Amino acid sequence: MQAEELAAFQATLLEVLDRDVETIQAQLQDNPAFAPFQEYINTFDESAIEVAAELVKKWGRRYQ
Repeated sequence: MQAEELAAFQATLLEVLDRDVETIQAQLQDNPAFAPFQEYINTFDESAIEVAAELVKKWGRRYQ
């Protein structure tokens, strides 16, 4: 895993988690930024995704 791949994964994940669960799940499967991490993503539980989305909506923001 390259640092660039991880940075792209993290940035894209933060953006995706600001959506509804169905959209998040679709993006996790379809977005090229997540391709190197598919094995890991496939272990995500739906309820964990819901919690992560709620946390991002409440607390998350991206610093540049």
